Parts: sequence; C-alpha cells; structure tokens
Amino acid sequence: MDAVEKFWARVIVNPDGCWGWTGSTLGRAPYQRPQLAEAMFGTRQAARASYILHHGPLPPDKPFVCHTCDDPFCCRPDHLWAGTAAENAADMKAKGRAGTNGNERKTHCPAGHEYTPENTGLERGTERYCRECKRRVGRENARRRRGTPESAWKLP
Repeated sequence: MDAVEKFWARVIVNPDGCWGWTGSTLGRAPYQRPQLAEAMFGTRQAARASYILHHGPLPPDKPFVCHTCDDPFCCRPDHLWAGTAAENAADMKAKGRAGTNGNERKTHCPAGHEYTPENTGLERGTERYCRECKRRVGRENARRRRGTPESAWKLP
C-alpha cells in the first residue's frame, strides 16, 4: 500500500457530506497533525494534504486551506478552497464563527456604563474597554500612590 492509499484509508468518505479524518492526531484537535500527511506533503493538516492531492500545490498568495463546510476534520476536496488569512477570517465572521464570545452584543460594561464610541477604547487592537472605568481605576491607583486615605476618596 503506497502513502496515498494509506492516507485515504484514514478518511471516512461520506457521499452526501464531509469526509472525516480518522487517523491519529498529534497536538490539539481540530487542527490535527497526521504524521502520514506530514511525511508526504510537509503539512500538519489532513485537509491541506487532501487539497494538495486533488488541486496541486497552494498558490503562494493563498497559503491557507479553508473549508466551505466549516468542519476542520473534513478532507473532501470540493469542500476545500485556497485563501488568505483575511479571506478565511472574513468567511468565519460571515458564518458567525468569529469567536467573540458574544461581546459584540454587549451594550454596557460590567459597571453599567454604555459602550458608545466616546466611551469605548481598544487595547492591542481588539480588546474593548470602558474609558470611564479605566479613568476611575487610574484615579484610584494615583490616590493610593500618593497615600490619600480611603476615607477621602470620592468615587463617581
């Protein structure tokens, strides 16, 4: 049995749906590292190996293998497409899988201040914070450094 046959022996072919990788995985799922695919194609993902087998090498400007089905274990060639990181992120966001933990639906901070453009800041480009709360914490820390007694603090 050659390497390609060994690879496909570890895939469950479903004519009506995804073709699931069943081989061993190293590392954390769902980003599986099939040792066979790594040896054959220098890749750590079964989907990438399947793409290379059916569509050829990935174009240099599109280094990601993306899934139309959103199943990271899927190896079905017609469920796979080459894209960029931005295209993959846009596809993920359009399908509602952006991993925001529902933060985009939150309208107020835990202290009850409304998230408005004037009262909302971003740290590290993605982490939203309430400016009012950040100012309050900054004032409290400054008072502590100066040694102002807690009884003199006036919190908003």
